Amino acid sequence: MRIASPKVLSLVLSTCLLTFPLASEQNVKKTIKEDLNKGRDKHLCMVLRKNIKRSLSLNALRGLAKKENAQGLLDEIKATRNTKLKNLGISKGEFISLTHYINTIADDKTCRYDKKDTGLSHTIEYDRDTRKYFIVLQGDGVYLDRGAKKTVSKALCYKKNGGFVVARAEQTIEMDRELRFTKKFRGKPGLFKTLGICHHQEGDTQYHTIYSQLYQPGSLQAIFRKDYRLSFYEKVRIAHSITKGLYTMHKKGVVHRDLGIKNYLINIPKGKPGRRQIEACIADFGRTQKASTVISDPRLQGNTTYMAPEGHFFKKLTKNAHARLDVFAVGCVFYRLFYDKKGSWQNKNYVMRDPRPVSVKYREHKRRVIQATAKRREQLRKQQNRSPKAEFEYLILRMLHTDPKKRVDAHTAYRTLIRISKRV
Repeated sequence: MRIASPKVLSLVLSTCLLTFPLASEQNVKKTIKEDLNKGRDKHLCMVLRKNIKRSLSLNALRGLAKKENAQGLLDEIKATRNTKLKNLGISKGEFISLTHYINTIADDKTCRYDKKDTGLSHTIEYDRDTRKYFIVLQGDGVYLDRGAKKTVSKALCYKKNGGFVVARAEQTIEMDRELRFTKKFRGKPGLFKTLGICHHQEGDTQYHTIYSQLYQPGSLQAIFRKDYRLSFYEKVRIAHSITKGLYTMHKKGVVHRDLGIKNYLINIPKGKPGRRQIEACIADFGRTQKASTVISDPRLQGNTTYMAPEGHFFKKLTKNAHARLDVFAVGCVFYRLFYDKKGSWQNKNYVMRDPRPVSVKYREHKRRVIQATAKRREQLRKQQNRSPKAEFEYLILRMLHTDPKKRVDAHTAYRTLIRISKRV
């Protein structure tokens, strides 16, 4: 079978458009007026979706809404104008139709409005606890990241005065524990800001979704990979926020257990390195547990290259040991933040791929950490009137002490960074 050339297809399409022209502005206005007067909100959503910008501008719609005294529609027009939709794969007509659906048809009992059922261009999700509506975006332009069974993309959180972009993390694995701790630490300092939690099922698959503040450029891993330039002030600010989050968790008797560079989110304002007001926080509570009930296993940190040497004896660890293991993992991250390189002891995965006896692995691991940290730590310990930079370096090396009893705790690290921040 022969396929028509692009020119022929273009001609056919043009003919179709001439045969079925777009509705005139006058006819669209007439339909909208009738829908407003008769309360045909669902039909109005479809009219707005198809005709705004194509047959009717927002200014013309605003004039009609004022004439009809339709305050709700006026609010939706304002919200559409206040929302930056560029590069999100959603038009103004689609957005205003979605907002009108939320304001007139949606209720506080339904958690998901699938586009297949509503006829809208995008799916809407609702969190009953936070009473927030989220518009699920689609397309390559909104993709952010992907994990083992988790996909992170952009979405829109809708408020009466406009929408703003958020992160949407959806996964299919069991995550009751993660959701429990996400709710527990919602709004707590130093921990990622969640805005909503939603669930839905498709066939036999249960989906769980966490909506959170959008952090750009994203994870600390992205910062290191892309060689972002950071001033000393900004590095201290990042460390201060992270230790605040860690102290928040430990104070509640909770350990994170997955503190590699992927699980810190960073928001860097535009501008040159200096005194940018960078936001940083701890994220992903998939391995989080109460310290009193934690079950030890070989993967004491999600990425074992962040594990402290004593972790090799995971079967003998006391419940209190896991908080110090968290501190060591954060110390590994701060080491890279300060020195712009990974710790030399992190070049080897000691637990999962090393068949040697535990005692041998422990001694080598400990020796490599000591070799990289002990001499400089002792030099700094003897210094009097340390500069802020030396004080920060000394703190990092104390977080990496191979003796867990001499390793600083999260509270000490946090208080030390408060003092350093005041001097920078």
